[in-house]
Amino acid sequence: MNIRTQPLQPEDLPFCFDHARREGWNPGLCNMDVLYAADPSGWFKAVDAAEF
Repeated sequence: MNIRTQPLQPEDLPFCFDHARREGWNPGLCNMDVLYAADPSGWFKAVDAAEF
């Protein structure tokens, strides 16, 4: 698998926060939009480059 990073999009946030919650982290679910708005360029996701 060839992994690359991409900027996270607002529509990706629910998945990320739900995953963190299931792992037992305290992601601040009510802060999701505020955190993203504070620095939208600071969020990334790993994707399989073979999909592109």
